Amino acid sequence: MSIQKKSLLTLTIVFIISVTLVVISGMLLTPLIDQKEKRAIITEAKTIFNQADDVFLYKTNKDPKSIEVKASVLKEETKIGFIIKAKKDNEFGQIEVLIGIKPDDKISEVKIITLNQSMYQEETKKAASEYKGLDITKLTDANSGATSVSIQTLDDLIKDMSQAYLNIEKEPTKPYETWFGSDYQIESQNENITQNIILKEVIKDQGFVYTIEKSGYYHNGEGQIRVVLILDVNYKILGVLLPEEHYGHSKGSFYTSVLEYVETLENQDLTSFPDEFSGASEGTGNSRKLIFDMINLVKEEILK
Repeated sequence: MSIQKKSLLTLTIVFIISVTLVVISGMLLTPLIDQKEKRAIITEAKTIFNQADDVFLYKTNKDPKSIEVKASVLKEETKIGFIIKAKKDNEFGQIEVLIGIKPDDKISEVKIITLNQSMYQEETKKAASEYKGLDITKLTDANSGATSVSIQTLDDLIKDMSQAYLNIEKEPTKPYETWFGSDYQIESQNENITQNIILKEVIKDQGFVYTIEKSGYYHNGEGQIRVVLILDVNYKILGVLLPEEHYGHSKGSFYTSVLEYVETLENQDLTSFPDEFSGASEGTGNSRKLIFDMINLVKEEILK
């Protein structure tokens, strides 16, 4: 074999080996990179769902271009919510947002990660908070008539996230799965326990769910509220739900404020729940007091 042919053969072999090494290196490094990215996403998820220990990542190729991350959030392999992250540029810079979504489709939190805007920063942060508590599947502008480019960009991002969420093929969930797990059983249901307690559900070996309806005054008139009170077997408050379609008081930031109030009631012992409301009467005070009184109706019922 001539020297020229030997050199050509050597170069060919070296090329094949080099390509093979590159492919193998890529195969070995890709899982490591993916795991690093996943750990970063879990860390972000924990800023909204502090009990998160894992995430399941969805593909975003059919979502709006602004979507960076879309994932379900897991705790011990049980789905406890979703996160979506998106970013968008405008003429003043960039906005990047992370939202958390509860299993009932309600936005639990809106976090602004990047707010590279020269104006209206505080107004944009306030506008983001207006989305908390809204149903992401029935989204309307929380900031209709946006007065700045920044707020309009934020609204566009939230709309993109709504579309991305709707693209997730979700398995149907049972209404109280978040609190009792997917295998809970409703042992019994009793309607019209009292004039206001319209339904009592006994969750086998785990707790109780009471649905209460009552009318009361708020700053703009009178309306009815429905409360779903979720208790464990020892009457500890696990959750207080305010279904938006049955919430007859002011929506928007007022509704968000009331949602924040009911979150403070979690983990309280209903049997020792206060008898007297101690909050302020202005703003959402009337709505909060109505909910407080409704919970006390259940307390009276269980202490009979």
